Parts: sequence; structure tokens; C-alpha cells
Amino acid sequence: MKNLTTMIITIIVMMYSSKSVGQNVDQLMKKAYVTNSKTLWKQAVTKSEGNLWTSALAHYGLLIGTMSDQDEALFDEYIDRTLDLLRKLEEEPAYTAEALAIRSGVYGLIMAYSPWKGMVYGYKSSSCLEKAYELAPKSPIVLSLQANSLYYTPTAFGGDKVEASKKFEQSVALFEEREAVNDNWMYLYTLANLGQAYHAIDKDEQALAIYNQALELAPDFYYVSKVLRPQVQKK
Repeated sequence: MKNLTTMIITIIVMMYSSKSVGQNVDQLMKKAYVTNSKTLWKQAVTKSEGNLWTSALAHYGLLIGTMSDQDEALFDEYIDRTLDLLRKLEEEPAYTAEALAIRSGVYGLIMAYSPWKGMVYGYKSSSCLEKAYELAPKSPIVLSLQANSLYYTPTAFGGDKVEASKKFEQSVALFEEREAVNDNWMYLYTLANLGQAYHAIDKDEQALAIYNQALELAPDFYYVSKVLRPQVQKK
């Protein structure tokens, strides 16, 4: 009986410890994103090892983080392991759609660094998004990355900033409906992108409201406070 009690206590402690670690990584990823710190992203990558989903998010965040200063060397260092993680994640039914959507986002980053690869990776990116949307049309992450693709794709190739804003709106609504907003860098990422989409279609009042919403959750959100919001206010 004593051994059974000890075993139960051990399991409970492990469960709470795992949850705590997960929360800490989520907080670290949020901090890394809003402060645009590659150092913190690397820490998040290390601390997320052992959790396939969190690790994939951390790796994707790090790849995005390389874009601000075009750190292609760091991007190249992590791109293969990110794609390997996503391949494994795609085999998990609960995460297949989100993994495909993130893969599409990774392909978009590859094209950003090497536009000449667009002929190959443009099709791959679109294909991943189509499959992801078929599997989970109400996934906030799928919708966010679908919107991102619509926003950055040239109009001649199917891009549509108005449609992108609608998809971002749907994504934000679903994040909020599922109460997945605290310590969630993908939610803040979607808010920032929605604001940019609004600004691009001359909905500056809505853009400003979205930026203020993001700053309420993350007052140290550098890109929003120092770049995006001033652009709207200046206009």
C-alpha cells in the first residue's frame, strides 16, 4: 500500500512538473517573440526538447526571428531539424493539420531568403495549406498561416489582402473562443499580421485597435510599439 501511494504521488508530481515546464516554455517563446530575441528563441528550442509540438513551435519561431536581420546562417542551421520535427508531427493525427500549415510557413521563409526557389516551394506551400485546411478548417493556426500566405503572395499569383484580413479575423476569433491567448506567441503573431492587413487596405482605425489589443497583452511587443503602430499613427 505504501509503495502504491508513493507511486501515485510520484505520478502527480511528474504531471504538475511537466505542465509547469510547458508553461515556462510558452512564456519564454512569448518573450522571445515580442522582444525579437534569437537568444531566447534558442533557449526555448533547448527547453522544449521532448515535446514534439512545443519544439516545432519553438523552431518555427526561431526561423521567423532570423528574418529581422536576415541571419541566413542561423536559418540554415535550424531549417533541416525544423522540417524533420514537422514530418514527425504530421504523423500525429491531433497535430497533422497544424504541422502542415507550419510547414507551409517554413517554405514561405525559404522563398523569402531565396526567391528563385519560388517555382518549387510556392507549389509545395500551397499544397500543404490546402491539405491543412481540409483537415482543420477551424484551426486558428491553420487560418493564420493561410491568411499570411494570402497577404504576402502577389496578387497575380492569387494573393488577396482583403481576404487575408478576413482569415486573420477568423483566426483571432478562434484563438479567443478557445481561450488560447495568454502566453501564446502565435496569437500575438496573428494580431500583428491582422493589423498589417488592415493597414494595407486602409482600415487604419481597426489596425490601431488591434495593435493596442496586442500591447495590452504584451506591453514590450517591440515590433508593434516601435514600428507598426507608429506607421498607422503617422499616417
